Amino acid sequence: MALEIQHSASTPDGRLIHALDERDWQPMMIQGKRHPGFWIIPIVDDETGLWTSYWMRLDAGARSLLHTHTSTELLLIMDGVYTDQDGTDITARQVVTYAAGTSHWSHSREGCTVLVVTNSESEL
Repeated sequence: MALEIQHSASTPDGRLIHALDERDWQPMMIQGKRHPGFWIIPIVDDETGLWTSYWMRLDAGARSLLHTHTSTELLLIMDGVYTDQDGTDITARQVVTYAAGTSHWSHSREGCTVLVVTNSESEL
């Protein structure tokens, strides 16, 4: 996965520029359960609480737990291939959204990096 490695930088006008740093990846947890092979880097939360964003990385061969989205979730695939449970591949530069109430699991054969924007944590 060829993404720029650097820390976030803030400007006096309130702009915050984010890029991935390998040292910042942390295990992904949903309701206290670890998703093996899934990693996240929190980016920013909207100050009104309407949305949150984070980088998500799937290791090659990683498969998520079955989960239900409690709010709409948007995923922008940055690199690699993200595959939904029905075999649909979402590739780099494609966006997929999941409506609130959607239940599914996903995986990545080769690994991928994803930008996630959502309102709330999924449920298992």
